[in-house]
Amino acid sequence: MATVLTKPDALSLSGNMKKFILSTSALVSFILKKGTQTIIERTYEPATDGRVTIDLQDVVENELSFFFTDTQAIYTQPNLVADFTAVIDGVSYPFRVIRAGVAAFNNTPANFLTYNFLTWQPTRKKVTYYTPEFLTYYATVNCTVQLRAYFEGNETLEIKLADLTASNAYTIPLQYGIVAGKFNHRLPGAYDVWVQDPEGNRLTYIQRYQAEGMRSEHEAWILFENSLGGIDTFRAYGEQELNAEHTHNFLENDHILSEYRTE
Repeated sequence: MATVLTKPDALSLSGNMKKFILSTSALVSFILKKGTQTIIERTYEPATDGRVTIDLQDVVENELSFFFTDTQAIYTQPNLVADFTAVIDGVSYPFRVIRAGVAAFNNTPANFLTYNFLTWQPTRKKVTYYTPEFLTYYATVNCTVQLRAYFEGNETLEIKLADLTASNAYTIPLQYGIVAGKFNHRLPGAYDVWVQDPEGNRLTYIQRYQAEGMRSEHEAWILFENSLGGIDTFRAYGEQELNAEHTHNFLENDHILSEYRTE
């Protein structure tokens, strides 16, 4: 039977997931399951040093995905996280993976996920009334999302946005217009968002959004999935100019000219 030298952490980031390294002198039976579904079933032969190395990053990441929907309510990410089981020579090794990765990672996945939103945006960000803004967070423990809004006259109001259940990933819509609606459409100058545990201890850093007007007549918003598995918004402003170049391909058949594959 193979000896497992290294294996993925019980909770792993897909981009930083440890490889299975096995020590053996015989063929190794390897099965990978996602839930009850078998994804891989193979037999490995050890190298000359008596080891087998199995890298599952690409396979696992293909099984995980980010779900985006245009909603004003916090919603779960059912496919961003999944439970896997590796069965090696009949012995099971379960682990959970979230679709995320960090370069030069020197933390533990559980620690990183507890104290950070899944975003690379700056912790102080200027937004307009309509800018689509989202934060994604994986709850390692039961917790709540809190929001504090700042109004004129040094008035502050704090509300609970949602209760989060451990072992689930959530996306939190935080567009300025949505937040203003939670305060009877009063317009805050800024608002803070963070996650705290049931005892009121803050877990994440404070993400601040600062209100400002449009910076140009043609401001554009670009939403993209970042390398942490969340979604970020990029604001582009200034003058827009379209410089499209088209390539036309023609095919002649029996004196009939047809156009195809216009690029």
